[in-house]
Amino acid sequence: MKFGGTSVGDDECIARVVSIIQQYRNEGNEIAVVVSAMSGVTDQLHAIAAEVESSKDTPPIEAFISSIRAKHESVLKAVAPDEAESVMVEIDKRLSNLRNILTAIHNLRELTPRSKDYII
Repeated sequence: MKFGGTSVGDDECIARVVSIIQQYRNEGNEIAVVVSAMSGVTDQLHAIAAEVESSKDTPPIEAFISSIRAKHESVLKAVAPDEAESVMVEIDKRLSNLRNILTAIHNLRELTPRSKDYII
């Protein structure tokens, strides 16, 4: 099963995806699930990567990280409130890595294919 960005765009969409997955599992099916980034996130990642590479001023890395974190936390609290805290620990680790790579790209003024792949 593969779910694209609009399929996981908000808490209601994600709840539908969870329901579909649960239905297949309850029927005894073995499944593999591939989930895209939430709606709009991939485009935002491309945009911030390009911005930090070319910006002479301090780019809005912290604001970007905060907005991505808030989006994911909001959905988690709506869809899986019991797991939200533990999942946010993992998300925070990944966002910290993202912050570091974006800062490095800004400092070097260089967005290589490898670093772009890492971000996306």
